[in-house]
Amino acid sequence: MLREYNQHTNKWQLPRNVVNFPLSKIVSIIQEINPQLKDIANLSLNMTVSQITDFHAEYFFTWVLGTTNIKQLVIELDTNDIKRANIFKRKEILHILRKLK
Repeated sequence: MLREYNQHTNKWQLPRNVVNFPLSKIVSIIQEINPQLKDIANLSLNMTVSQITDFHAEYFFTWVLGTTNIKQLVIELDTNDIKRANIFKRKEILHILRKLK
């Protein structure tokens, strides 16, 4: 989902600083591709610890499920990113994921 075309290399690539994308950037991308999502039942989002623990995250997930025709939202997290997070962030991630269930 988060790819941009590089005209110099003629290849699709991840945007720069993708790990630091604010949720608002993901919202704008989902709004842009939403018409193509109408026949897709599952959506997977690769997220960072900072994105999932953002204070807007709960609203973001509610918005994604309410705006799209998605039946199942899969959140993918990098285990190394979780390991680098402090204990408070880890507990916050668990709390958020339990709410999403």
